[in-house]
Amino acid sequence: MVDSFFDAENFENPIGTSITDSYYYKMLPGYTKMTEIYVMQNKLELMDSFYQYGNPEEQTFYSLSGGYKDTQVKITDAYINTYFFIDSKVTTHKRTVYSLLDMLSQLGGVFQVVKSLSFVILGYYAEKMMYYCLIRKLYQLESPPQTNSSSGNSQTLDISNGQLIRTTSGVKSLNKVTPEKKKRTPR
Repeated sequence: MVDSFFDAENFENPIGTSITDSYYYKMLPGYTKMTEIYVMQNKLELMDSFYQYGNPEEQTFYSLSGGYKDTQVKITDAYINTYFFIDSKVTTHKRTVYSLLDMLSQLGGVFQVVKSLSFVILGYYAEKMMYYCLIRKLYQLESPPQTNSSSGNSQTLDISNGQLIRTTSGVKSLNKVTPEKKKRTPR
């Protein structure tokens, strides 16, 4: 008889077949051989994808399970009586391959990966915002320097050494900026 089985190593055709020799008969004169064969339903749940998104692939096959053999005195003209029954048991086989989620769980879990990525991205953003805020407060940047367009002269302040740079037709002259002194008036 041909029997079916689950071949866990075969990814193209997981249901294999074989010829079984468990049901053989030795004939004796004057006796009848009686056999009960149970046909059992088997279900497969296969998760063969690396990403494993969605439901598993399901397949069904039938195999022969146990049997009852008996020898009786021949009452009828039959030498062999074989009875087939549907087995009430259903066997479920599951196959799951190593997936992306398994890999992430070995690296610390999905939550830890998401948490680490968000720390890197938000840390970079927070650092840039901190530098922007510090530079703005340190140099008191509010508006760009104004130029005197009527006379053709422009004045800019060099913050690093406190010198006023005056540019007239492309020529730079440096003047030291000194704070204004308040005049004291007698009382």
